[in-house]
Amino acid sequence: MARFKRLQVLQTITGTGIVPLYYHNDATIVKNVVKACYAGGARVFEFTNRGDFAHEVFAEVNKWCAQECPEMIMGVGSVVDAGTTALYIQLGANFIVSPSLNPDMAKVCNRRKIAWMPGCGTLSEINLAEELGCEIVKIFPGKEVGGPTFVKSILAPCPWSSIMPSGGVSPDRENLEAWFKAGVACVGLGSQLTPAEVIASGDYGFIEQKVREAMAIVKEIRTKYKRGNGEENRYRIKYLWNIIGKCKNSFLNIPFFQSDSRFPAFTVSLFLRFSVSLFLSTELFSSLLSRTSLSIPR
Repeated sequence: MARFKRLQVLQTITGTGIVPLYYHNDATIVKNVVKACYAGGARVFEFTNRGDFAHEVFAEVNKWCAQECPEMIMGVGSVVDAGTTALYIQLGANFIVSPSLNPDMAKVCNRRKIAWMPGCGTLSEINLAEELGCEIVKIFPGKEVGGPTFVKSILAPCPWSSIMPSGGVSPDRENLEAWFKAGVACVGLGSQLTPAEVIASGDYGFIEQKVREAMAIVKEIRTKYKRGNGEENRYRIKYLWNIIGKCKNSFLNIPFFQSDSRFPAFTVSLFLRFSVSLFLSTELFSSLLSRTSLSIPR
């Protein structure tokens, strides 16, 4: 049974912005990688279902993780069918990630309220996944389906979509900035985060440091693009303020506000400007600014 609720899983994934993913047939090595990611600040980890008896490795690591890394949300990736989905849910997987879109998996995950992130390569697949109940949709392989430009093109007509690229993502600033500037909700980090030579040498401190650096970069990038491109946003904000002015004038044309007292007019003006200022400071407005393709009159 999952230790974390689906909403908490989704909020943590989008909140941290990074999902490390890894597989090894040695449970001890997986534990060391998980521990390094945990120490680096990661709170979500995707164990990839590759190799014989992978579910046995996950079962051991997941039980260990509940004691040693209690805040780590463990999920499983590379799952392609409903049967394997049910198996990993029974072993305590908190979320399921798939390289493809299989509607049969949606029914199993939704029945147990487990987050499911299927791999999609087209807008039609993304829309179908969302119809099946997916909150976060994985694009795979991220680089090959079009990279950050693909994400930006998808979010133009569908700004409500939350996308997680996997494949073609690296923990360096240039790569992460390209993805998050395009509007992704989070990214999956695999072999670039856990190079084979690092695992062979047992240098888990390298992984910890890379995770810490990547999370810091993501936080910085999100702050930088919180309101989108500055020049365009200034036009948008100015446009909104003009609308407020018109709304205020419309309110003041109501007979109630045409009394001799200036208090009602002042109240309306203050209320409208306060409401808009509050709206401009919210994440909702930030998201709209960064994602909308609406043309604003100059």
